[in-house]
Amino acid sequence: MHARLLMVFAVTLVSACAGQQGKNVCQVGDRCTVSGILEMESLWQASLARKGGCIALAAPENFFRDKSDFNQKKARITGLISTQPNDLPGTFSYSYEIDGMRVNINLCDQVMIVEEIITSSGEVWKKTAKQ
Repeated sequence: MHARLLMVFAVTLVSACAGQQGKNVCQVGDRCTVSGILEMESLWQASLARKGGCIALAAPENFFRDKSDFNQKKARITGLISTQPNDLPGTFSYSYEIDGMRVNINLCDQVMIVEEIITSSGEVWKKTAKQ
């Protein structure tokens, strides 16, 4: 009896996840490369708009200062995937930090700690060890 219920649950879970393949192609902890439109709104609010959602971007402050011309360009971005933190009761914040880089809270389901950006016009930005 229990084995049958477990099997039904497993099949249902696999079926539910199969329909979401395109939404989050990268798993937490993966180094991943994704493409989309780079959207930069402030020193701590950047994302990659993609079909089915977005990925919030964690990049050093100097990227936002020096590369504002990347805004609204098609880009291929490589980095490490993380998750947004859960809201903490009794706290109010618009952003949080990952490795010293600010990220807008609840902007997207996933966050990428950016290592490299290549725009469709061939412009390249790479995170250096100093950043």
